[in-house]
Amino acid sequence: GGEIAKSLYHLYDYMLSEFTQANLRNDVRHLDGPLRCLKEMRGAWHTLAQKQNQPAVEMLNDKC
Repeated sequence: GGEIAKSLYHLYDYMLSEFTQANLRNDVRHLDGPLRCLKEMRGAWHTLAQKQNQPAVEMLNDKC
C-alpha cells in the first residue's frame, strides 16, 4: 500500500487511458509512453530479481 500503491495506480490509469486512445483513434503513437513505462518497470524488476540472487555482502557493496 502507501505511496508506491498510489504511484502505480496513477501509472496504470495513465497507461489504460493511452491504450484506450490508441484503440479509439487507431493511432499507435499513444502506445509510445506506456511502452516506455513498461520497459522501465521491466528493467527495474529484472534488476531486483538479479540482486535477490546475490549474497547479502555483494548487495551491500553495490549500494556503497
